[in-house]
Amino acid sequence: MRTCLSERGKTLQSFFSLVTVLVIICISLGACSLTVLSSLSADEKHEHSEARPPYPYIQVAVITTHSIGKYWERFAANANGWHLQFPDILVYTFDRVEENSTLSRIYNQIDKVFESEPTTSSSRNNMQLATVGEMYRDNPNADYYIIVDDDTVLVPVNLRGMIRDLRLNPNNETMLGRCVGYDEVGDGRGYSFVVGGAGIFMSHALVKAMAPHIPKCRHEYTHVYHADARIGGCINYTMKHAEVLDDLCSERREDTLDSNSYMFTNGDVLEEMFNRPEQERVVTVHEKNPHRIDILNKWFLDATAVNATITWGAMKRSSLPDLLRAAPEAGEE
Repeated sequence: MRTCLSERGKTLQSFFSLVTVLVIICISLGACSLTVLSSLSADEKHEHSEARPPYPYIQVAVITTHSIGKYWERFAANANGWHLQFPDILVYTFDRVEENSTLSRIYNQIDKVFESEPTTSSSRNNMQLATVGEMYRDNPNADYYIIVDDDTVLVPVNLRGMIRDLRLNPNNETMLGRCVGYDEVGDGRGYSFVVGGAGIFMSHALVKAMAPHIPKCRHEYTHVYHADARIGGCINYTMKHAEVLDDLCSERREDTLDSNSYMFTNGDVLEEMFNRPEQERVVTVHEKNPHRIDILNKWFLDATAVNATITWGAMKRSSLPDLLRAAPEAGEE
């Protein structure tokens, strides 16, 4: 049985001032009231059934580590924010998770497929590649999948709007996100890929097609520095489905802006806000400061509640820039 975070969670208590050791001890001993994260009793955890929610059924997968406090703080801020707008969220880690422990109410442990497989908390691991296979195994019924980091702030209303306005079809192999690339790595090949911190959005058809290749790809691309680039390698070279990324990463897509343009972002939110086209609708923001994550979540939720269109222009003309600038630095009281 795999663990999902349920929307029935209550309010997450703040752990932002705890150091790593205290966080882990607290969780391990079951002393923390983790509410939305771990208030799930055994009967509240569930496996995905044959019945599918209304279209579009989006499965969110969050990758993280529970062994380093700064990652926990970011994860906790989002868990009390946009996570609550999805019926369930799958959370994956390479960290050890003891069966039936308090941690097992939150995290799904990904096992190595070979002894030397990189599992560090840095970007040089197979976390994103592994998550593609794990999330399809845990929920093969979703129309779309999106993999995000623990510090990715997602705007659900714009994600769903993107699916509608771009007339996406889950039966077509589609990938969306912030495209970057390597001209060449050690094997002499170039790699186009979607940045993990900005979110990796994939259709059902693409995830289903990738799933059988994941074990091989986890072996084949460990020489590629970034974890998200390994997904690009798997699609381009192992699957030989380069067309999936060719359309996304073409210059034409970046230059074609209209009222329905949607943006996955990986840069500083204030810089993006004042430099991107005002009409772009924000799908994701990558923010490492947990205080700012909390501010962004609250602002997006308030905007959604009044049916406001969430664009860079709306964001920069509001009080949001001042709130973000006034936020304490990460680690401050």
